[in-house]
Amino acid sequence: QIWNMVKDDLLYQHHSNAFYRAVILLYLFHPARCSASFYVEVMPLWLQSWSSVDRCSEADSLWITLFCRARKYIEHDQFDFGSLRRRLLTLCGYWLQIPVGGRSADKSFPIAAQARSRSVPSRLKTFASDGSGYQDGADFVAKLAKLLVFCLGKNDIHDHGDNVKDSTGSTTSGSKSDELP
Repeated sequence: QIWNMVKDDLLYQHHSNAFYRAVILLYLFHPARCSASFYVEVMPLWLQSWSSVDRCSEADSLWITLFCRARKYIEHDQFDFGSLRRRLLTLCGYWLQIPVGGRSADKSFPIAAQARSRSVPSRLKTFASDGSGYQDGADFVAKLAKLLVFCLGKNDIHDHGDNVKDSTGSTTSGSKSDELP
């Protein structure tokens, strides 16, 4: 299996040619149609691997494609889509080049330099791109939108709030302070 061949490079070789080669191999040769149990097992590892490399839009595009493929074969309650949604929304600030922080009248506070982007090595890019920057960008936005829309409204397995689901499926606050006397 392709996954077994590239797993170690994806999980332990961050920001290296081996990592980028592994994600490209996974993108190119991993069968899109796999069992739900396989995707349930590997999706948390994929998210962990993807989260270990930041500011590399080419690799982000490949991961988004892989998650778009996987979403078709698993049920919404088998994976914590909230963690994937948070990853996507966090990266949107970088992809859209939204400035974070800003300037202040207080000159004593240092201004941080803009974070530099990382890139897949050029000799590996040719395997994952058709060379058309516009088409690559359009495909990236289409897949991002598809994955975000899919993740929205999905039940989070690991709810981080005070909300508790009762036996009817209704969400109620776990706090007693909201109740009337």
